[in-house]
Amino acid sequence: MKYLQLLMVMLFICTHISYDKASCQEAISDMKMTKTLEDSISEALNYQLLHYPESQYIDVYKNFMQDFFGPGHILADTAVSSQYLRQELSAPGPFDGPLYEKTGYKGNFYRVNLSLIKDKIIPYEIFFQNFVESVQGIIPPDGDDWMEVWVKIDRVIKKKGITFPDYESDSIKLKDNFDKGNYIVHHSKRFNDSTNFHYRIISHELFERNILPLLNKEK
Repeated sequence: MKYLQLLMVMLFICTHISYDKASCQEAISDMKMTKTLEDSISEALNYQLLHYPESQYIDVYKNFMQDFFGPGHILADTAVSSQYLRQELSAPGPFDGPLYEKTGYKGNFYRVNLSLIKDKIIPYEIFFQNFVESVQGIIPPDGDDWMEVWVKIDRVIKKKGITFPDYESDSIKLKDNFDKGNYIVHHSKRFNDSTNFHYRIISHELFERNILPLLNKEK
């Protein structure tokens, strides 16, 4: 039985059968400690495909890539980044997607919905400042290290039997990028056509320290 299934069974037992809460919590904690890298990758893949069924191979790659590289590639010039952000905020209609979600399997960053600014839940200045500060302290993996990580992720994708309509073209595109030392990609057209999800990447620590409390205050 897979890790996630075992965890669900344990949660059911603790909720509906067992009355020894301390023992249940200890057992669940022990189970979480035994979660493997493959389990973590598999959970991240399941989340992505459940919430974004139009995700292509390159979109899955992007999610895991963001978890390791963060937002540095779009913050070379903060003035330009701010200009792009304001332009994006002027897009018509409500923005789709969750208010926030973790990246990849490590959760080093959050994808934070721009609707928080558009709907005046989070002030622009606070959002943008935390976005900018998310670059500080990032030590992205070098090419070889990242390739090792991606090979492990790709192995889980294949083991789970996940297929994508644009797999062949996406694979060629990724290989061409890797050969040039470029590990950054954009979302696929299929993905962008399927959702109006506008977001920026903010570090796990900064989001939970500076933005999440403001969201909880709004509830």
